[in-house]
Amino acid sequence: MNTHLMALILITITGISILSPVISSSLSSVAIKSTGQIVATQLFDNCDSAANWKVGEAKNTLGIDTVDKVEGTASLKMTFAATGSNWGGLFYREPADVWDFSAMPLLRMRFKASDQMPANFKFCIVTATEQNPDDWIINTYSILDKITVIDSWIVIDFDLRFPENYVEWPDLRYIKQIGFQCWDEFITNPVTFRVDRIERMVGALIPLEAYVKPNVVYLIVNDSISFQVFARGGIEPYYYAWYLDNQIQPQTSATFTYKATTLGLHEVKAILRDSNVTSLTLKANVTVIEASRPIQADSDIFKSDIRGVFLHTPWGYNPQWNVIADTCLSYGINTIVIETYTSHFWSGSGIVDFQELRTAITAFHNKGLSVHVLLCVALTPDTGMKAKNSAGATVDWLCFTKNVSKTMLKAVAESLARDYDIDGLMFDYIRWDTENGFICFCNECKARFIVDTGLTDVNWPADCLPSGRYYWDFIQWRCIPVTEAMRDMRNAMLAINPNLLFSAAVWPAFQDCGNYWVEEIGQHTADWVDKGYLDFVSPMVYTTTLTGTDSVDQLTRNSRDFYVGGSEGKIPLVVFTTIDIDGSPRNINNFVEATRLMRNNGADGWIIWRYGGPGLTAYFDVRPYLGALQETGLMEPIWTIQNLTVSINPGRTAATISWTTTVPTKSRIEYANHPLFNATVRYDDFGRPIYYKDIDYVGGTIQENTTLKTTHSFTILITDETRFRIQCIDANNITITSKEILVLATSP
Repeated sequence: MNTHLMALILITITGISILSPVISSSLSSVAIKSTGQIVATQLFDNCDSAANWKVGEAKNTLGIDTVDKVEGTASLKMTFAATGSNWGGLFYREPADVWDFSAMPLLRMRFKASDQMPANFKFCIVTATEQNPDDWIINTYSILDKITVIDSWIVIDFDLRFPENYVEWPDLRYIKQIGFQCWDEFITNPVTFRVDRIERMVGALIPLEAYVKPNVVYLIVNDSISFQVFARGGIEPYYYAWYLDNQIQPQTSATFTYKATTLGLHEVKAILRDSNVTSLTLKANVTVIEASRPIQADSDIFKSDIRGVFLHTPWGYNPQWNVIADTCLSYGINTIVIETYTSHFWSGSGIVDFQELRTAITAFHNKGLSVHVLLCVALTPDTGMKAKNSAGATVDWLCFTKNVSKTMLKAVAESLARDYDIDGLMFDYIRWDTENGFICFCNECKARFIVDTGLTDVNWPADCLPSGRYYWDFIQWRCIPVTEAMRDMRNAMLAINPNLLFSAAVWPAFQDCGNYWVEEIGQHTADWVDKGYLDFVSPMVYTTTLTGTDSVDQLTRNSRDFYVGGSEGKIPLVVFTTIDIDGSPRNINNFVEATRLMRNNGADGWIIWRYGGPGLTAYFDVRPYLGALQETGLMEPIWTIQNLTVSINPGRTAATISWTTTVPTKSRIEYANHPLFNATVRYDDFGRPIYYKDIDYVGGTIQENTTLKTTHSFTILITDETRFRIQCIDANNITITSKEILVLATSP
């Protein structure tokens, strides 16, 4: 089903008055006179000929018959028809830019149904907003209740201010499409209707009403956001007063700009008054979270080795969670990564409960295992959220630009953080798809691309395809919606549970080529690491080739250098490895050597794709592989950093950083008044004229203590810009390195 809204046929006959009273009645006869063209008395664009009205894409055959005129020469005959039981479609009209119907929001049309219309036959408009011109907001209006007779002309009125089931009213200043639609309905026989003489009229006065957007928001400290009151009705002009935490603010317009300077929950309140002294009070909540957050010691990334197994689509195999937990624990596994889809948490009507996941989490936590939910972000989207390829066909892949997609992802993220006792979220399929055709080329992506780039002469999509004049601009741009999706989901989850860890399963970097996946799939991993969105990163190194081109050795080193800035890098590198090679079990010795290579190249852990064995027998048994790692000494006992504290002196000139370890270790602290890692921006490598980031180690001052002990403490001089990280090295030269932490953000 194609949910791209196609819009109405806007037609009237020259010379008809547009100020006639609002009525809805059956007409025994309608005088229709014209010269053969369908002409609007109030021009909405420069195209008035019936031949230029478009028929919407669909699996059906839809037709506009401009020859068969039954009531004179100017009515327009439209037929929904199908060659089989196919899902519906629509007719639409688009302006050159936008139409402004705000002053005259009533539409009257002459209408004749020749057949009984299907249940989901609607009139519809698509609107944007002043703040977001790329919005694609679909508004529908009931029409079946107005069709009182069949095969006779009637007059039908629509008040565009009141679509069905609306929460926020449409902004009629920014109409992008109008149309008739008939979705979600099997059409086994052709249905025909005719339209003529559409007029716009002034609407009746409505009472004052308003809302504020956004009404719930999460911000990183020092970020800014604008709140706006949307009002209509009453008597203009309107007057505004803004309050922050009940303190009056100087702004007196419809917009209030707030800078997040204080952590925690804050209330934004707007009082709106019209000239009739009617007033409304509107409220919004904003939660401010830290950009650099202290991560509790003894979490997964403060362990000497992250050893994980991936549970791949376990839901259909009747898994025995307790048995899986016991097996993993007996072989030294400390982390479970369990696969989910957005469809596990979201249906077309909103959030749904996933009780089986909760059962699994409890079983693993009872054995002391960490649980990270891997979310396949772009897979299994609802119909209205799907992308389009360059041919305009719908692709079964999420469009990150659509507002409906953003709403769904935020709701899923909040539910995961609030309703499930997880230790972290791993993003997967957080990218564009290229297998089903270059995507996404929907109208929302087009509008957003033009706004973000300022390119107003785009021939869409031809200019954005390979060899097109704006291809590289498009390639650079399409990373933005993906990165924003990760950012927004992370921020929403941290506002609920600040102890969560975030990671991503990503494609590994090729030799000297950190921009390959930026071009191919819009996945800019180094940018995510630079912006602090990830606590560890997991390149998927699934090859059995140990050395040479595209080998375990090379892919691990390149991912290490591009994504985290080297061994003991900006964040841990936890590599995805596999025991399943194209449906056959991997050679155990090859698996062991690959694990050794990953560790020697600076990997801070690994995750095995995929678990099979007791409790989940659908896949290859993982136990021989884990046993081989034990036998070769690659599964030393896990030890952990704990009890990290930061104490700042009264003058805030020095800080004492203390922690403990569960085994005796050497220790060191590295600090500086600048970031310890830098994101070098590179351009035009390997003939790809795009910018991309490469994480590089900068370093700082190092203090160390070479005595093996379990308590550790350093005092350093600080400023408001001081950053530090700690390191511990055990007797076997195994190292734990913390993330970079901003001192003052960690202080009480």
